[in-house]
Amino acid sequence: MRSPLPGDMGPDFVPAPRDFVPGEVIHPGKFFGQTNLSNEMHDTCLRFIQKVDNQHQAYRRRHRQLLIKLQDLERGMRRLEAHPKDWVRYGFDKVADIPLPLRKWCVEHDGSSPNWSFFTEPDPIEEDDEPDDATSSYMRVDEPPREYLPDSLFQ
Repeated sequence: MRSPLPGDMGPDFVPAPRDFVPGEVIHPGKFFGQTNLSNEMHDTCLRFIQKVDNQHQAYRRRHRQLLIKLQDLERGMRRLEAHPKDWVRYGFDKVADIPLPLRKWCVEHDGSSPNWSFFTEPDPIEEDDEPDDATSSYMRVDEPPREYLPDSLFQ
């Protein structure tokens, strides 16, 4: 069996939740009262404790900065995971240009109804172009609109 290395928490390690609140450095108050130190050694011990305290304060400042960055990152991720109807409001244009049909859907869709119909404008047809068959997606302006059977759910 291998011995754990320093910093190796093992496969069962679960990191502490992020509700960590930095505390304070515990000063060994009884140490100075229970030992007979020379003034020079006493000052050396106090300088060491002061350096530990300064390092702790630096870590606290860095922790605070990282929390702010982490909150910004999480806020951005939550926005990217938002419902598509909120994409325009959240400025997804900054990521890439939103195609016009998708933008229209994002603006007009209420987010609650599963069905939403979007009819794109037909491609322009030149006068000499004729549809090859009746199933063509082109519709000439002078043709009467086709009759579509109503949806069976809404009869």
